[in-house]
Amino acid sequence: MKKLKNIIENKHLKEILSGSLITFCLSLAGMLLSYLVMLALTKKFGAAAFGIFTTLLSFITLAGTLSTIGTNISVLRFVGQLNSSTEDYAVLLLYKSLIKIILPISTLMALCVYFLSNKIANNYFEMPSLDYSVKLTSILIPFASLLVLNIEFIRGLKMVRYSEFLRSVCRNIIILIILSPIFFKFINNITSPIIIVVDVLLISVFVTSLLSIFIVIRYFIKLNTKLRSKEGLEVESLSIREIVKTSFPLFIVTGCSTALGSIGFFILPLYSSASSVGVFSVAIKISMLSGLILIIINTIAAPKFSELFWSRQINELQKTINLSTKLSVIFSIIPSLLIFFYPEKILGLFGKEFIEAKIILIILTIEQLINSMTGSAGLLLTMTGLEKVAQKIMISGFTFAVITNIVLIKTYGLLGAAISMLLTSILIRSLNVYHVKKRLGLSTVNFLK
Repeated sequence: MKKLKNIIENKHLKEILSGSLITFCLSLAGMLLSYLVMLALTKKFGAAAFGIFTTLLSFITLAGTLSTIGTNISVLRFVGQLNSSTEDYAVLLLYKSLIKIILPISTLMALCVYFLSNKIANNYFEMPSLDYSVKLTSILIPFASLLVLNIEFIRGLKMVRYSEFLRSVCRNIIILIILSPIFFKFINNITSPIIIVVDVLLISVFVTSLLSIFIVIRYFIKLNTKLRSKEGLEVESLSIREIVKTSFPLFIVTGCSTALGSIGFFILPLYSSASSVGVFSVAIKISMLSGLILIIINTIAAPKFSELFWSRQINELQKTINLSTKLSVIFSIIPSLLIFFYPEKILGLFGKEFIEAKIILIILTIEQLINSMTGSAGLLLTMTGLEKVAQKIMISGFTFAVITNIVLIKTYGLLGAAISMLLTSILIRSLNVYHVKKRLGLSTVNFLK
């Protein structure tokens, strides 16, 4: 009872627990909405169109993430440090510097993709009709970049409700509204199905990005007085040079991490049909129910990890890690068991063609369960100044994933993609746990204690 009382009264743990409930609801809502989006797109346009939608979404997400050159992760660390010293004005100056960095890069990337759209459509997608779609997608890269940055900036400020709404819910709601009978009748039969799918995707990303900008601007307005009275005092400590120096290793980490989540979608079309990509996407989404709690905890805990580490509250940090891992394991076991015992029934809800992914779903669920058991090791490395270690791990994992995906997908198709994800996850998670213990003296696998 005394141990339980100490846990409940710990302010850092209470913050994660209270925030996790809200984030859990938003993440769960976002996942359910994503299933509705998947069903709506499949019903209206077919499995192939959904495969194109998934591929283009992965493409714009990867492009938006890469154009931030790691600042979307470093902002969590900087905000955590600044929050620990209660310097609100420095956070605002930091954001201004971040904008100066990512806007030119994302614009340049957008121009490159725009002028190379014909080659991308013909040589990579092998679909000349996608030329126009790729051009439209390139225009959204700066907005996607701002969205990626703003979500993490808002998250770093502990406005987790807003960040998770933008991350998980907003885009799906917009897509469903556009696809509803009231609005869909205005775009149906106007252009080809592929163009409609692309337009729906781009509108959802654009509107979500504008909403994130509005939230950040409102935060600026509230702290405008502090900014005017304190402006200039911390410019050197938040210089663009320092931000880039810290962010670049994270650029490799986030780039590889995002690519790892998309690599299967990029390689599968080379050896399988667009329908196979859709089946694989459904299996991944279902398996993510097992790892949902870890994603939620990481969303809440990232700025807290940074704040506790940089304020040298190491004991509190270890307690927070222990609780995070325990919650992750407990809440991942139930959905995992349901998937293990009833994979065919679950997949059958989406149609008979998806039942063939039974073994794939089980393998992907095992991967998610392993992720939950190893906790937030990778996140700890990036939040505690060990960006270069995380960078080396992600490069190794990405290289391994590329090789195993090509070899296994070519031989085993969807099963090969699932096995590659499992093996890559085991490699990366093992290295993360090892280096957290070796370099920080912390453990993320104490969930049995």
